[in-house]
Amino acid sequence: MLQDLSQPSGSQGDAPNSRGSSWLVSLAKYVFAAGIFAYLIFGGRLELWRLVDISSPIALFLCWISMAGLFLFMALRWFIILYFARLYVPLNHVILIQASAHLGNLILPAGLGSDGLKFLYVQPRYPSRKSAIILTLVLDRILGAMGLILLLLVVNARECFWIFQKYWGWILLGFLAAVISVWLMCQWSLGRHCKWTRLGEFMKDKLRRLPILLIAFAMAIGGHLAFCLAGYFALDAMGAEVTVLEVMRTFPWVILVSTIPISPLGLGTTDLAGETLFAQLGQSLGAEMVMLLRITAFMIALVATCILWLEKSHFFGGIGQAKRRACE
Repeated sequence: MLQDLSQPSGSQGDAPNSRGSSWLVSLAKYVFAAGIFAYLIFGGRLELWRLVDISSPIALFLCWISMAGLFLFMALRWFIILYFARLYVPLNHVILIQASAHLGNLILPAGLGSDGLKFLYVQPRYPSRKSAIILTLVLDRILGAMGLILLLLVVNARECFWIFQKYWGWILLGFLAAVISVWLMCQWSLGRHCKWTRLGEFMKDKLRRLPILLIAFAMAIGGHLAFCLAGYFALDAMGAEVTVLEVMRTFPWVILVSTIPISPLGLGTTDLAGETLFAQLGQSLGAEMVMLLRITAFMIALVATCILWLEKSHFFGGIGQAKRRACE
């Protein structure tokens, strides 16, 4: 992208400095994750040999199927949100993009992870609707977080009710802040100088299409349930004696820890959370379960990336035509 010539000459070094600091942040995250892995491995909490000591191949196969279901639910969620924003991308492309973008957080610097890759895939089709594409990515994150929170509330109803009684004021304040933030994002997506009448028409149109977002929210819940099932089958494959209900009550907290952006894809932090939380159930395979799920997800994402690379001419072939069709 050409630099704005109206900027002072001293700002020309800002971009390289920004890129350098971004790589430094990524390097710091990997060092942090490596420190946690060293603690787990040398402390005897992560036994890597258990990953190949599979006692139930059928459970391992079901773990793979559940992880594939997770990627499918995530792709359907984003596909529905794109349709909600009137951004039309073929479903098979969305599935491949969603799976291959999983590798983005591992190999790309901070600030350009899976969302950045997804934006780069869709933006050439709709070059004049960058704000709408960004809005779909934000809504995708919001609906995913809401689905996880709802799952936590359902499977831990008693504990969550006690928390609500104690901190109801802060919870209500956070809910209002989320509603205001979504409203501001919708206003921003119209442009900086939009009129109130146009905003009203925009909100009426989006309210009519609200059931579409409810379907996307259902896909978010389905994805988290598939992830929990994958965790159960991973433990079962390694010979752990645990029930589905126990995994459903514990694993969502592990998923919540994985969303904290202090290491790439939750490397280290998620393993430590899995080991700590499942140890309370008398299980010593929490870290191994997370590692097995990570390997499974990596293999699925790698296959999707290879397919996307082999079909790149077919995928990008329609972009020029899509640009000409774009009318918004």
